[in-house]
Amino acid sequence: LLVLANLKQTPIRMTLKIKDFAQYKKVYADSVSNPEKFWAKIAKTFTWRKPWPIGELHLQPPAPGLMALQASVAAVDLLISATALYLVLPGEAVVPFVLVLAAYLVAIAASLISQIPGGLGVLELILLTLLKDTVGDAVIASVLIFRLLYYVGPLLVGMIVLVAHEIYGGAMEARQANRSKSPEDDQAEDDQADDDQAEDDTDEDDDKKTDDGEPNASKNDDSDDATFDSAS
Repeated sequence: LLVLANLKQTPIRMTLKIKDFAQYKKVYADSVSNPEKFWAKIAKTFTWRKPWPIGELHLQPPAPGLMALQASVAAVDLLISATALYLVLPGEAVVPFVLVLAAYLVAIAASLISQIPGGLGVLELILLTLLKDTVGDAVIASVLIFRLLYYVGPLLVGMIVLVAHEIYGGAMEARQANRSKSPEDDQAEDDQADDDQAEDDTDEDDDKKTDDGEPNASKNDDSDDATFDSAS
């Protein structure tokens, strides 16, 4: 350890930030007194804290605990979906659950690799190929029922819940906006409404005056024409 630490660009030196011989002795004492904790720190630094370069990107991997949690949730989800597929198989089909689970995992993996949305067609083809000998052609009907129960059903429920949530949220926002209005705002709206009504009344009066004045103007024009004729 002391020999490695003396190297200038060694990862251990950069990780532990060893600068002088006193720190070398301390690091050595820690490695002897508690080697598991010491090397766990080194392994964690090398494995997780160092970003992974992918082209121009440098991805920071998640912590091991978070990765374990994500893997556990994914495993439970796959187990539940495989169970749903197993339950919709024909009753007369004698097929072990382990076989259905293995076939479903292979189909899901192939669907992910194919990049087809929802694995449409890929999932059905692989399940038909792997389960046809034990279940028969009825596996297609079972897969379609599984699709309806596990994909289409939750989609419809989610759409209904989303629409209801948006309507309820809009109603609550409108109610909150009405409650937040001050008396001054209400008075200003009333005054504006009165002004608009007054302008409408003024426009109607002007229109009536214009209509009443048009016949008089016609009579004057007729009188002028008669005077002109007599003069002629």
